[in-house]
Amino acid sequence: MRLINRHIVSVVLALTFLSTVICDAEKAYKWQSNFPNIDLDAQSEDAPIVEHADAPEGSATITLDIVDINVTEAVITADHTTNEPQLHCATDTLVTEYMLSFDGDGSSKSGPTVEAVAASGSNTYKTYDTFLSIPLVITYANNDNDIQVTLHVKASNNEDKVADSGNYEATQTLTVAWGGY
Repeated sequence: MRLINRHIVSVVLALTFLSTVICDAEKAYKWQSNFPNIDLDAQSEDAPIVEHADAPEGSATITLDIVDINVTEAVITADHTTNEPQLHCATDTLVTEYMLSFDGDGSSKSGPTVEAVAASGSNTYKTYDTFLSIPLVITYANNDNDIQVTLHVKASNNEDKVADSGNYEATQTLTVAWGGY
């Protein structure tokens, strides 16, 4: 199995996502870049969170290049072993939800099929602890050697209380495993 880990770090309420790539020696794939910064204050009319119902959203897109076209499928998962993907500060947490979108449909363009998206629920916001709990299968389409991957994030207050003001941080780790997963 070949793995790529994407470590995404955010600092809020201007969320800044940074990433690190771990590649294997075979390099059947490569990320063209790291996720650019996601600034909820700049991207969302609901930022900063002032009212209880405010829920700012932001997103960033990267390109995944397919170098070895003999690898026809991959799977994307999220790390659920820690609470790091939840936006938190020293005294409080925010409801943190993630979603993925792609430029391809796994048929005419490389990406997840409609069935794979439905199975994983990746096209709707999921809380950090359920996001991609069912892995998302990515399918290679002939002559489409890159996939635009967009990570969306949404922050909101818990239903029963308003979070403290402050700088919130979260780390979301996505792993792509190619072939033999």
